[in-house]
Amino acid sequence: MIADAMRAAPTEYVVYFLLTAYLEARVHDRILHGPDAMTRLPVRSEAEVDERLLILQHVLLERTTPHASRLPGLREAAEVFSAAKERLVALRGELSLVY
Repeated sequence: MIADAMRAAPTEYVVYFLLTAYLEARVHDRILHGPDAMTRLPVRSEAEVDERLLILQHVLLERTTPHASRLPGLREAAEVFSAAKERLVALRGELSLVY
């Protein structure tokens, strides 16, 4: 559901707001655990989205058992950040068409 909201976000600001709210809720509920670089708040730029998505992908690719219990939360976060990245790219394209 949050990934769908991300895909429909009308502005970059809304994308970053939704990502920040998502991270805050998931970290608070202890559903998402990860390096500080992945969970720090707020999310303010596309570069930060890229960085966090890379961290998520790296952690998901690790084949160690300590991450097994975290996989559902990590997979969800990767989907949400991927949707955010796609939307940011689309919004950037839409802006360039205006000029």
